[in-house]
Amino acid sequence: MATRRKFIAAGSSLVLAPTLLSLLSGCSVLGVGGSGSGGALQVAWWGGNDRAQRTQKVMDLYSQKNPKWTFSSQFSDFFSYWDKINTQAAGGALPDVFQMDMRYIGQFQSKGLLADLSKYADTALNLKDFDAGLLSQGKIKDGLYGLPLGGIVEAMVYDQTAIKNAGMEPPKPDQTWEEYASYAAKLAKALPQGVFASDDESTNIDPFEVFIRQRNKELYTPDGKPSFTKDDLVDWYQYWADIRKAGACVPGEVAAALFQADTPENAPLVQGKAAFKMRWSNFIGQYQNLTKNQLAMLPHPKGGAGTRPGAYLRPARCSASRPRRSSWRAPLASSGSS
Repeated sequence: MATRRKFIAAGSSLVLAPTLLSLLSGCSVLGVGGSGSGGALQVAWWGGNDRAQRTQKVMDLYSQKNPKWTFSSQFSDFFSYWDKINTQAAGGALPDVFQMDMRYIGQFQSKGLLADLSKYADTALNLKDFDAGLLSQGKIKDGLYGLPLGGIVEAMVYDQTAIKNAGMEPPKPDQTWEEYASYAAKLAKALPQGVFASDDESTNIDPFEVFIRQRNKELYTPDGKPSFTKDDLVDWYQYWADIRKAGACVPGEVAAALFQADTPENAPLVQGKAAFKMRWSNFIGQYQNLTKNQLAMLPHPKGGAGTRPGAYLRPARCSASRPRRSSWRAPLASSGSS
């Protein structure tokens, strides 16, 4: 029976190994990808080359232990990934195991596209040593439709080297949004021409969610409708419009060009075009591998006196598709994630 501890002991450098190997083991019982005695599994995920290499190592490790199983893998940037997944879902051809964003898991589950893994928790899957809070976020009603690859939290990754070379210190971890805007404007004047203090995060739903939660709201109601107001949205866009006007964030044409291929390799932080990037905490390792500059991490700015923290521990997740796949019309809209 697959457990996290067994595979962590086998190789702690393979960050994805505990969950992915456990889920792959369960696929033989689920009847996914072929017969229980072996077969070819389709595995899909989003991310950059570093994640792809580590994920491939996990699958190679599984094949070494289970030679009858082989893998067909696919990966891409986040937005291209969902375009392809939507097309595959519409055609009843989802991968056997694929990375799932928690904002979409309810939509996929409601269409009958995901396998209920709770039925196999005491047989193929041993989930006793998984974090209960993270595991619960993959549950819908009485079923379990996703396993956490690990825990992540919204954060700001920043370039320590660029800030030091500009003659400044990093901002304080308890800064407010207003203080961050002032800091970014000051940093922008100290950085070399063509380097900006921040990426343009106006269309990034992840820091926007932090911003909304600090206002004691959530992005969505339980039935999937927006729970924020027009005024909340105006305040957010105005905040970034002011930063853009101050010359403190990457210009729109630069941000748009890099956004078309949203991979770690194309991030303005890695390209040397921005000193700050708001991203999930697990991205710091991917970014650090792509730059010689020293990177560090801070929490998102605070909402001010009387507001709650906006960030929260969230799972990165894998799901298994149902053996019998049904067609659907893809309703998903792309939004930034880990």
